[in-house]
Amino acid sequence: MPDAPPHGPGLADYVKAAFHFRPFGMYVAPNWVALGVAGLLGFVNPGFWLLGLAGEGLYLLALVQNARFRALVDAHHAARRDAPAVAAAEERIAALPPEDRARYARVRAACDTIVSEAGPDEPEEARADRARLLERLLAVLVDLLAARRVLARARAAQDPTVPARLDALRIRLAGVGPGELRDSLADQADVLARRADAADLAEARAAWVDAELGRIEDHVGLLRDQVLLPGDSSRLGADVDRLTERLTAADRWLNEQRAFEDAHADAPSDVPRLRRPGADRAVR
Repeated sequence: MPDAPPHGPGLADYVKAAFHFRPFGMYVAPNWVALGVAGLLGFVNPGFWLLGLAGEGLYLLALVQNARFRALVDAHHAARRDAPAVAAAEERIAALPPEDRARYARVRAACDTIVSEAGPDEPEEARADRARLLERLLAVLVDLLAARRVLARARAAQDPTVPARLDALRIRLAGVGPGELRDSLADQADVLARRADAADLAEARAAWVDAELGRIEDHVGLLRDQVLLPGDSSRLGADVDRLTERLTAADRWLNEQRAFEDAHADAPSDVPRLRRPGADRAVR
């Protein structure tokens, strides 16, 4: 499959897509059928060839100028352009432990529902913006799950005897006068204190990550409930705005944590994609 141009589709791309366009549920492009019929009738009366060419030009012109058709072509070109990043995102998800993949799958299913169940009168642009936001949320979710794994490994490697050893060493230092022994014990106490601080920091980071994961899951659940429950969508926009603010904060936190650089390095480009309305229509 050829790569989509980075700048988006041009006029030739729209015309080509219109020529091959198959509405949902049709196995053959209606344009092909019409051209075939006009071609066969042209052997009976060559005038049908002229009518066929004129009709083909009007058909292509009308379809290319249709805003919904152009949006559909744009979506397919964007999907082709983003395919490498999407594949990389799927690889990161596949590398998660089974329980984390199941957790991700539940949130993703709720996001798919939020996009697909939006009101029929809602503008396509608003729905597309929400889909992009939820895709960003899924990327942050994967980053947080990966960060939690990093923290779990760090916490598992910590020595639980450090606090008690540090307390005992400080008591011993109180009874040691100046000299080489005191210098050595003081240096050891400083190292143990730093290890204890690192352990406390890991605990605090792990607590924040767990809280943020739960908050994201509950916020997505709220949005899903709002789109599924008739008459409860009035606050949807405000809650989406709140989610945007929280995602920005979570993204900033992840970028600030140097320990998570490997887990978060691909986040801006490796973004999962949701099922968007109309995305399964045939455009070649």
